[in-house]
Amino acid sequence: MEECIKEEVKRIVESKEEGWRKERKVIFWKKQAYIPDLTTLQEQIIQDHYNHELKGHLGYTKTYKLITRNYWWFYMLSDIKKYVLGCEQYQITKPDQQRR
Repeated sequence: MEECIKEEVKRIVESKEEGWRKERKVIFWKKQAYIPDLTTLQEQIIQDHYNHELKGHLGYTKTYKLITRNYWWFYMLSDIKKYVLGCEQYQITKPDQQRR
């Protein structure tokens, strides 16, 4: 997994740039665990937060807010938005946002 960490993130952590730290083998951006560029891991995190048993299929804004409580990665908002907007169930049940 270490090879998946972007060179820039490695440099930032090693230089002890503000907001970044490493605890054991986990890199943090502020209080959020940094998730490397592993599509399957990122998709699993999105899926776990979006397809919530009790809350149903959330929109991308609520899903983003839930995920950013604990995780962070580059371009995560666009990844979450793409996942949510591609969900067939969400397309059927999403609230109508158009003005009448």
